[in-house]
Amino acid sequence: MIEIANSITNAIQSGNILWLALIVMISLAANYPRISEYLEGRRKQRVNNLLEALGCTHLDDKFKDFLKHELSREYFLYVTDIAAEKEYREELIRLNELSKGEVPFFHYRRASSHLRFKDGTVSIKLDKSDIFGYYMNFAVAIFFGLISMVMFMMPAFVRPMSRL
Repeated sequence: MIEIANSITNAIQSGNILWLALIVMISLAANYPRISEYLEGRRKQRVNNLLEALGCTHLDDKFKDFLKHELSREYFLYVTDIAAEKEYREELIRLNELSKGEVPFFHYRRASSHLRFKDGTVSIKLDKSDIFGYYMNFAVAIFFGLISMVMFMMPAFVRPMSRL
């Protein structure tokens, strides 16, 4: 670790930013297992702290209900990587049950920026840029489809040049 720190300071002092970026990327890649283990441990520690707090006998029922709510939120976040409140979680679970598990939570997480929860229902909100991107992709697909059809049929209509 000291060697990495020395090489970083040398790169900074010499003004070589490219070497600095390379050193940082290599050190991050080499230490990825330890970094991910640390982050996973922090996540588990929060769950353990909530469980320990729930075991305390000196808390009133209102605070214990709050801790149970936070614990279920943390478990849902741990399993699905979606930070959601109780009503939204229940609606996502209901949608998953309706699809009989064919739509995994991974897709809900990817679409979370477009999902809106209002009045007990989940709706999809698309921005103007999303709609523009949809039509642009459609137009490009049609254009390249037509070009490829023309190029595919071209040998049938163009006579080869005769060689002398």
